Amino acid sequence: MRPDWVAKDPRLCLTLPLWRELLTPACIVAHRDPLSVARSLHSRDAIPISSGIALWEAYARHAVHHSRDLDRLFVDYTELVRSPQETTDHIADWLEHRRTAPLAGRSVSPVRADGGRHNVVEGEVLAHLNPSQQQLLRAIEAVLDSPSAERVASLDALSAERLSDDARSILRSTAPAAHQQ
Repeated sequence: MRPDWVAKDPRLCLTLPLWRELLTPACIVAHRDPLSVARSLHSRDAIPISSGIALWEAYARHAVHHSRDLDRLFVDYTELVRSPQETTDHIADWLEHRRTAPLAGRSVSPVRADGGRHNVVEGEVLAHLNPSQQQLLRAIEAVLDSPSAERVASLDALSAERLSDDARSILRSTAPAAHQQ
């Protein structure tokens, strides 16, 4: 019996197909609103807001699409910040049924006071998104609100669609020259 392990890195959504050749992972798909993601990337790495939103779209589509037939849990980052103990307990309960050994404990690590949240309101977020990104965001939020089979299937179908033209254009223009060949 192999021990359980956890990895947390947003880029795993890009490499998940490779991992699936070796493992059958259970996935926790964490959602953070696109404008908060873009602002965080801008603050940390000076990435333009439009590029950050394009990255959010690409990562969200990949995370949902590549995990579509795996055991997965959708988690709202805002809820994790707002109610860390409750959200962590929910994740732990979900994981408990998938483990090969019992969980050792349920301690909650401190979450940054602002949680990376920039007091973003829905209208402000939507103003930065194209219609395709708005549709993806609404589908993710619907699953977070109530993960019914119908809503998850709708989100899975959306995740399989091509990246929006805006996002493709932005990511293509901001990619390092070595990756554009």
